[in-house]
Amino acid sequence: MSVMTIRKTKINTLMENLATTADEERAIWYGHVANITAYNLQYKENLTPDYDFDKKEWILAEDLVSELKSLMYNIYTNDGNCFLQQKWIDILQTIIDRDKAKTELAEGQILVSSLVK
Repeated sequence: MSVMTIRKTKINTLMENLATTADEERAIWYGHVANITAYNLQYKENLTPDYDFDKKEWILAEDLVSELKSLMYNIYTNDGNCFLQQKWIDILQTIIDRDKAKTELAEGQILVSSLVK
């Protein structure tokens, strides 16, 4: 297990594409700060959060939730220390669960439409 930092440009893209409320945007941002904190503690570094909210990067739509899961994994140190309040972790999990439900619904619709033909 190792802690990797998630680029702020990815964080901005996640916020823009996955967050549907201000709290969800804040949870993703706090996840970024928690990720940097976990990385700094784990590796005795001194990285600072990036406050540029304009720069984004290309992420395939099907990879957005995977990137959010990666962020959630990387808010913990190797010893299991986490720097994000449970309230915000729960919100991040809600985003992941919502996307999973959308994916399952879409897959079910595709299956039903192929059976109807």
